[in-house]
Amino acid sequence: DCDDTDPAINPEAEDIPGNGIDENCDGMDAISSTYDLEKLGISIYPNPVDDMLFIEHVDGTPLNISLYDTAGKRVLLQAMSATNTSIDLSNNPSGIYFLKINKEDQLVNLKVVVR
Repeated sequence: DCDDTDPAINPEAEDIPGNGIDENCDGMDAISSTYDLEKLGISIYPNPVDDMLFIEHVDGTPLNISLYDTAGKRVLLQAMSATNTSIDLSNNPSGIYFLKINKEDQLVNLKVVVR
């Protein structure tokens, strides 16, 4: 339980996207859907990933990319100004990570599985 004063905030809770509250204690507010990525013109593949994660977006608008482990520690911070880039995750331990993509005033969060 990450907030003893509020019983609705705990690891079993469902996170409500975009409300600024981390209901499920995973260190992030919400998990993005594929729709959110498509709406922003962003493609991420493959997921699960063995080594290289590819990120593409249609308009070349600068993106800020952060990757966090399940403890909430940022393990990568990268700016992306081209329409495509790759991130080498081969040295990361296997597990679940949270990818945070900031495009202008829009934020997308999603889970990435490293095998």
